[in-house]
This record gives sequence, structure tokens and C-alpha cells, in this order.
Amino acid sequence: MQGVQPSQRSPADEAPRLCSCGNLRKVNPQPPARGGSSSPLAVALEPVPGQGVHPAALGRTGTLLGREEEIAEDGGLGIEDPGERTVSGRETLLGDPHPLEKESLVGAQRKTHPQGFVLTWRPQPTAAGAQGSETGRAVTRQVLGREGGHPGGAEGSRGGSQVVAKRRRVRRLKLQEAEILEKLGICSKLRFLQLLQSGVRVKRDARLVVTDLYLGTTPVRLFQPKAVSSGPRRGIIFFPGGGGFLGSLDSYHNLCSQLAVETDSVLLLIGYRKLPDHHYPCIFQDCLNTSILFLKGLKTYGVDPSRVVICGDSLGGGNVACVIQHLVGRSDLPRVRAQVLIYPITQIINLQLPSHQQNRNVPFLSQKIMMICMLKYLVVNSHWWDTILSGAFIPPDIWRKYSKWLSSDNIPESFRKPGYQPEFPGPFNEAAYLENKHLFDITNAPLLGDDEVIAQLPEAFLVSCENDVLRDDTLLYMKRLEDQGVSVMWYHVEDGFHGSLIFFDQKFFFFPCALKIVNAVISYIKSI
Repeated sequence: MQGVQPSQRSPADEAPRLCSCGNLRKVNPQPPARGGSSSPLAVALEPVPGQGVHPAALGRTGTLLGREEEIAEDGGLGIEDPGERTVSGRETLLGDPHPLEKESLVGAQRKTHPQGFVLTWRPQPTAAGAQGSETGRAVTRQVLGREGGHPGGAEGSRGGSQVVAKRRRVRRLKLQEAEILEKLGICSKLRFLQLLQSGVRVKRDARLVVTDLYLGTTPVRLFQPKAVSSGPRRGIIFFPGGGGFLGSLDSYHNLCSQLAVETDSVLLLIGYRKLPDHHYPCIFQDCLNTSILFLKGLKTYGVDPSRVVICGDSLGGGNVACVIQHLVGRSDLPRVRAQVLIYPITQIINLQLPSHQQNRNVPFLSQKIMMICMLKYLVVNSHWWDTILSGAFIPPDIWRKYSKWLSSDNIPESFRKPGYQPEFPGPFNEAAYLENKHLFDITNAPLLGDDEVIAQLPEAFLVSCENDVLRDDTLLYMKRLEDQGVSVMWYHVEDGFHGSLIFFDQKFFFFPCALKIVNAVISYIKSI
């Protein structure tokens, strides 16, 4: 876990939030000062009392999901972008660097705080140079109880590369098949990809009762632990991601089963309407309506009204932010306890943020794919593609009003490459604005919510990934919440990328960063 370092401040202006050990702990930020919300981005982290030394000194490894973390390598796994640029490298659950990281960090360790929070320690770079790095590697091996590198050596790496190359060929063939079917008028590309998604293997868990039902006209899947409980359980409402066309109940079944079992919670997975048949604002409406119906019937499902969490990833995470804001002030509903946003999309206005520049070709969500999904769902003519990317559809007066929340100046320097100076927004195009005003709706840009509403939101757990085009959306929303005094906990995955969460249980297509995210979310929810 990496903490965002605040901008320049005097020691008197800011209490320490991130200790040298990187320990994670929830804090209650002070209410914002009168007259605005322009304070620099800060992370709601502070040292845990009594944890002044790194976890290695405690003499034990961390356990998450009931098992010791083990080193996991990708066997030469390559990450491919549309330009055929291939990057391969070694990843571990304990934080070995992803090839796309700016700096190489070694020797990371993790343990679980008694309250359930994920704690991480990474040695700081020392003057010893290579010697310090070797020490870090030795520590990692000692903690894991295993010496050496990849168990298969060079042979294992070659085998892994062959498997990955085969997967790439299969993926290209599927996309080519989808394009051919679409050109022949047999089946749209989106429908073909949805059909492929329907073949996912659903794992049955004997510890759960899983029920498919409808809330209103929206299909949902209810996960209920079989074990007898002494009282009402925690409740989780989950909005899946998928760019508006993927994210079926089956594709998120295994993830939601894991969350329900490990947190001993009743979980409701929402199967909202999708492309190509349904467009804006149907996803938000389905998520809002099913949430309201579930909240009104919590006793029926054995859920504690004071412990309801709304969670989602990607587009689902953005809808979590929208739904939470629309539930503010509803006296007829129980107050939501917390919101969990996993690499969410929180605005579609400034598409020239540093992460959009740096990660535009990183799978599984390149900037091109993001734009295609966005334009189709929001029914925006592709004629405006470049205009929207450049921000030329933003009226000058609206930019002056919202730049304090949307500007790249809010992104810490550590997340910006040297020389980053985008010309944004571009020359104003009034026709583009008139046709695309709905991009500024709160249901599409929860970042633009009113201060009075934001200040009343429940505490938040935010997850961002370094190699994600939407990374900076999370950072902007975190600052927005903290400026209004909302308690925020942030988990940044340095080797993570967009969409990785869904691969947490895959045997042959496994990414360590996915399990990191799942473990962090489980630890946070269990602390509530």
C-alpha cells in the first residue's frame, strides 16, 4: 500500500497520518474550514499506537482469508496493449513491483490489525543501494518460508509464456469473430462478448444459500450464510462493473460468495439492465430502486439496519457514489453505514488527467475501450469523440466553477510524470455542450455533488490501482470527501490494473493484485 503524500504544508497545519511503517488506521478528519474546499489531497492514514516498528519485528506473517500469504508469480505473464507493447515481470502478494511501477520496492510485508485492517510495511530506499535491495529480498524469502525464485525456474517461465501467448491468440480470435458477426448483421459485438461471458463457471459454496429473485423488475442474487447467527447479520449491496455491457450475475457470483462467507454477511448482487438494449440512466435507476427495496426489507433478510455497506467496482463503484448521494436525507430508510468504491469512475468530464495520459493503453480498460463504452451507454454521437477528450464541450463558466474539483492540480506530484502539462480544456464548442449536457449530471459525475450532500455521506473505503486509466478519479473523489469532513480509508495497489478484481480466484489467469484487493475489502468490511 502506498500513501499519497500531501502537498507542502507546515507541520503545524497537519497531523501525521502515514508513519514510516505504512500502517493503516481509520481516522475521523476535522470538519473543513469555512469558505471552500481547496485543501491539498491527504490520505486518512495515521500510525497505529504501539506499532512503531515494522511487522517483521513481530515475528509472524499476516494471514488473510484464513491462510498465509504465499509468493505468486505470473510465469512470464505478459500484459499487452493495442500497440502490441508487451511487458512481463514478476509479481507477489507481498508487493513485489509490477513492471509498470515507477520505482522498485522490495521486502514488503503485510499483516492484519486486530481490528481487521490491512497493514503494510515497505523498507525505505537506503544509501546502501543494491545491498539494501538484497536485504529486502532476503526478508521476503524469510517471511514466506521459501528460498529462491520461481519454482519452475527458466523452464516454468517458458511454459508460462507459452500459455499466455496462447491466451492472447484466443482473445484476438474472439474479438475478430465478434467483428465479423457484427459486420454480417448476425450479432452485435457487445452481444457476442456477453455470450462469451455467460460461459463463466459458477462455484457452489455449501456454506451459503443462494437465491435468484427479482426486486421490482430487476434480477438480483441473494447470498445468505447457512451458519446460525446470534443476531442480525451485516448487509452488503454489490453493484458490479463491466462498462455497461458486462458484469452479469454469474460473472460476479464467485467474488460475492467469497465476500459473503468471509465477512459473514447477507449480500445482494444487482443484475441491472445493460447495453446494447438499455442506455442511460437505466443502470443508476436499477441500482437505486433495488437498494431502496432491499433497505426497506432488511428484517426479512435478517440484516442489521445499522450495518449496511454498499459496494461496487468500476462503473458499479461510480453508481455506489451516485446512489449514496441520492439516499442522503431519506428519513424512511436506514442510514447506510459505509461505501466501498473499487477503482470507480466518478466523472467523465476531465479525460486528460495524469492517469488518462499514462495508462491510456493499459489493459483491460484502455482509454479507447472506456470511450466506446461511455459513448454507447450515454448515447453520445461518436462525432464528438475528440471534442469530449479535449474538454472542448465544457463552457468556461462551468469549468471555473468545477475546476477546483476536476483539475489535475489536485493530483499529487508523485502521480504525475515530469513535463505533464495538458492543454485543458480545449476551445469551447457550444454545439457539443448543448448535445451532451447530461455528462454533467450527478448521476454521471458524483464528484460534482453539492457540498451539503457530500458532507452527510457515510465513511468510505476507496481502492485505486496504479496502472489504471481511472486511477485519478479515485484520488479526486477522496479529496472531495475529505474536504467535507467525511472519514476516508484508501488502499492503493501499486501492481494493480482496472478489472483485476474479477480474476481473484482464477487458477490459470490469476493476478496477485486481485487477491490484494479482495483481502483489503474483506478486512475493512469486517471492521464495521
